[in-house]
Amino acid sequence: MNTLDIENLVVKFPLVQRLMDLEAVTWFNPNTTTLAEGLPYVGLTQNDVAEAEARLQRFAPYLCLAFPETQQTNGIIESEVVAIPGDAERVGAAL
Repeated sequence: MNTLDIENLVVKFPLVQRLMDLEAVTWFNPNTTTLAEGLPYVGLTQNDVAEAEARLQRFAPYLCLAFPETQQTNGIIESEVVAIPGDAERVGAAL
């Protein structure tokens, strides 16, 4: 990418300059959609999801041994949504 392309990109998307300056940034996709609407476009079927779930169940005993932090969930990987105190204020200030 040449300098002119980068300059045009920065004009069109000002956040790019902050990324180039190595600033910590938060970006929320304004074009998000629902799972039901988007899933048909990702190339996965319900069968793919079921097979992945079965694999996670099959490997749960190993995950429990390899990653002791999963012992509470018997080797099942969970990604909880947790509140981060003060995070909303920091994100709001950055926008």
